[in-house]
Amino acid sequence: MNVKKEKILLLMSGGVDSSVAALLLRDIYDVIGVTMKIPNSKAHEHAQKAAKQLGIFHVTIESEEIFTEQVINKYICSRKLGMTPNPCADCNKVLKFGIIPELAEEMLGISNLRIATGHYVSIFSDMGHKYLCRASDTGKDQSYFLCDLESGVVQKLLFPLGKMNKREVRDIAKKANIDAAKGIESMDKCFSVPNEILNVNERGNIFGTNGEIIGEHKGITNYTIGQRKLLGIAAKEPLYVLSIDAAKNSIIAGTQKEAFKKNVCAVNTNNLTNKTLDYFININLFGKTRSRGEPAPCKIINISHEDFSVEFEEPQFAPTPGQRLACYNESGAILLSGVIS
Repeated sequence: MNVKKEKILLLMSGGVDSSVAALLLRDIYDVIGVTMKIPNSKAHEHAQKAAKQLGIFHVTIESEEIFTEQVINKYICSRKLGMTPNPCADCNKVLKFGIIPELAEEMLGISNLRIATGHYVSIFSDMGHKYLCRASDTGKDQSYFLCDLESGVVQKLLFPLGKMNKREVRDIAKKANIDAAKGIESMDKCFSVPNEILNVNERGNIFGTNGEIIGEHKGITNYTIGQRKLLGIAAKEPLYVLSIDAAKNSIIAGTQKEAFKKNVCAVNTNNLTNKTLDYFININLFGKTRSRGEPAPCKIINISHEDFSVEFEEPQFAPTPGQRLACYNESGAILLSGVIS
């Protein structure tokens, strides 16, 4: 007697990670591959081929317009404001784990399905509440890029690669003779923006921390906080971008030491626990202000539903507006996140 399997949506890129995720899931679930079609990308075609090879159903979601509106245009706007946006985090929240599954369910006439992906992320469960958690392979961990997801979404996620490393995944793909195993590593670059759109050639002043003009920049969209290259300033010690003022088309540069900050503020507070915000006041947290590097000890200074700020035990290099502040617990689970302001 055949037992009817639970249907599950698998977000597919056509690469080795999502293909192996499909392979691991298909004996347990009725896997439905889902891929969004974005401008100037053939990912949906690769995903269709992978799904056919793996023997699973696949749907492509026409999403060029909404990707342009919600990801590309938002990226351009943020860059022009002197920020360094994180388009992967934006896309994950709004599209991959938001609109795309909803459109897929509408297309299929099904609702409230679980969602799986090939991300290197684990799920940590505490008293029945699920949290995003760092992957076993911390070098490939992608939890930082998913920290914007709402707690309700996290409760229905599944990450079959969370306890694996990249070599194990490639070995599985090769043994199964999956075509995607032959592909090169994806760099997760879904789009590029022409320089003329970003107005990169609008030059302006570079100021020192004493307020004096010390150089000229080549357009603020060429720079990010903590950047050393392209400043072209002769100084006793290397200079780094400390802040960008889009309204005045200017940059402030200073020493590496001045780029380190202990206090970091973030907006769009995202509470991933099932507790009230008071819970965060006296607990030990470990914050990340960029995707690379290990979470560092920090404590909450103040918090509201709109924003929060933390103080790190040790100064962090160049916290950058537009990037994420993800706060983990000692088990590697994300409890709180926001957009650095």
